[in-house]
Amino acid sequence: MSINYGAASMLSRPVLVFFFSLLFSICQAETYHFASGEFPPFTGEAVKNGGLATEIVVSVVQDMGDQSEVNFLPWKRGYKQTQEGLYLGTFAYSKNKERVKEWFYSEPLYTLKEVFIVQRGSNIHYQSDYDLRGKNVCKPQGYNLFRLKKLAEKGIIIIDQPPNMKHCFRMLGAGRVDMVMTNSETAEALIQSEADNPTEYKILETPFTTIGHHLIIPRTNKAGENFLKRFNRVLNTYKHDGKIDAMIQNYF
Repeated sequence: MSINYGAASMLSRPVLVFFFSLLFSICQAETYHFASGEFPPFTGEAVKNGGLATEIVVSVVQDMGDQSEVNFLPWKRGYKQTQEGLYLGTFAYSKNKERVKEWFYSEPLYTLKEVFIVQRGSNIHYQSDYDLRGKNVCKPQGYNLFRLKKLAEKGIIIIDQPPNMKHCFRMLGAGRVDMVMTNSETAEALIQSEADNPTEYKILETPFTTIGHHLIIPRTNKAGENFLKRFNRVLNTYKHDGKIDAMIQNYF
């Protein structure tokens, strides 16, 4: 930014004070670096505004008076490089007990419902965990299992974890698993994009659980907790003012 001092000398004192205060604040702004991955419509390099979660994070940081840069990487690489300090944080992650021990969490960016997808001709229904007894449930590697893990440990269900959702739908179509689990907001889109024959599947109405997606920062970053306090203050004003709901409407 160049400043024309000749023009500035003609300005009144209040305008000059405002101008240099603005210039000072711009110079003081931080640029924070974040990692994310491909999980449309929440995150993704080709998704509008980088996806819903990206739009929220970037907008909140901007309203904190700072700037952000988001790199879209394979999830494992972004997670590891954030742990190593190459990025301040990563998103969008849901909570589990193991991760909470190593990461600071923001308030939920938004909430989602996890649901089951089954073959259209199936007589499987879900109202309670009892209905899952003896079922094979598919959820890809790296995805949060929530209470599914406990049910598997008790021998109530069997969990299959292939590399990705396309494999889950192939296994469901072949009868090798009974159910695929994902969030209700993207379930229909996943059926259309990942299933070979989308009309063969249906979504069960009753959700398994309600979750949130978060920005997370390694606990090894001592400044991370203070950053998230500032981040959460702005995020909560977004929720109170209806700004998050307005953003969600642009994606679903």
